[in-house]
Amino acid sequence: MTDIVIIGAGGIGREAAWIIEEINKVNEQWNLLGFVDDNSEMWGKELNGYKVLGDINTLLSLKNKPYVIVAMANCKEKKRIVEKLKGNFEFVTLIHPSVRISGYIKVGQGTIIYPGTILTVNTTIGKHVLISGNCGIGHDTVIGDYSSILWGCNLSGYDTLGEGCFIGIGTSIAQGISIEDGYKAMTGSNIIESIVAMEVGQ
Repeated sequence: MTDIVIIGAGGIGREAAWIIEEINKVNEQWNLLGFVDDNSEMWGKELNGYKVLGDINTLLSLKNKPYVIVAMANCKEKKRIVEKLKGNFEFVTLIHPSVRISGYIKVGQGTIIYPGTILTVNTTIGKHVLISGNCGIGHDTVIGDYSSILWGCNLSGYDTLGEGCFIGIGTSIAQGISIEDGYKAMTGSNIIESIVAMEVGQ
């Protein structure tokens, strides 16, 4: 099995560890060494059977470089860490084995896709994207690098999300909507109301 370290020891990091376990049930692929996190209060703790090894510098000091995955929702922080580690480590893509995905989908390096998600056809998912559980991503949609799409979101056809978009839990985006880089989407009915206004030209 291949060594891997999860960057981020929060909830998403622990969920990434679970996805790795689920992948290993189908194909024993990953040897999870543990987590790294810049929060010193976490160092040495054991989380769901895996140790927090230290911070990013601990990772950089390792002689044998493991594969890594950045497991967090904060778009700017993801980009900062990736740029710091780029060239020193190889980033992996984690897709839960239950995800329904067509052969006409492009998924970028470092992306995490949770169970219950459906991706249909001709969609492009960027690098280091987080797609939480029970999301629907429609045809011909483009999701920019470092974006995070939280639980229960639905994107329709021909939607375009720029780099670093944060789409809050339960958001639904109508067909043909473009969201610029770094747009902080509102959640629930607010985002739906704003999109309806865009569609009718308000």
